[in-house]
Amino acid sequence: MTYACRKGVGVNSLWNDSAELERHLRRRVPNLWFLSERFLNRVLAAMAKDGRRVPMNSRSPVWVPAADAGRFGVPFEIASGGSSPLLLLIPPDDRLLYDHNDGEVLAIYNRLIDRAEIMQFLDDQTAQPDADLARWFETLPDSVRREIRFVLEAEHLLPPDPSSAEVCRAFLPVVAELSKNRPAAVADFFPLLVASGPIPGELRDILPV
Repeated sequence: MTYACRKGVGVNSLWNDSAELERHLRRRVPNLWFLSERFLNRVLAAMAKDGRRVPMNSRSPVWVPAADAGRFGVPFEIASGGSSPLLLLIPPDDRLLYDHNDGEVLAIYNRLIDRAEIMQFLDDQTAQPDADLARWFETLPDSVRREIRFVLEAEHLLPPDPSSAEVCRAFLPVVAELSKNRPAAVADFFPLLVASGPIPGELRDILPV
């Protein structure tokens, strides 16, 4: 299959060399792996069937505990990669990045890693108990809570019937990544949130970006 590429974007670009891009991204996350969208959807389905509260969205970063990776259908050569959690991402061709230059491809994946790092940070129940996150979320105005749920549901970033804590765990990585890399876009996605004022300090302080 032949794809028309923008000037300056060739067949040797990172979008067309997943192995090289994977090696580059592992400088940030050593246990990062590309998995096709079809295969990652199967992993997510297996996790959901096992009772894991995961959104069915293979375009979002997916963390898989190393001990459970084989049971969820992660290929052996990936699942046997050590004891650290696996960060699974779909490759550039599944993201239709055929007309993106290397800088744009790296920016897209670095934003995904930013989000993934916050997801992993928030997943520590000891550091960030559900009760604390739920309490903060419930302090937001009703209109802002509805907006956040609507955006996250539209982006398929929530599990079925999410709790307030689950909404918060999905929301914070998104808004933190936007605030770091594309601050003007926060108002595009969450205009009512921005109009209501900044994220409260006690929550802003826990974010690692």
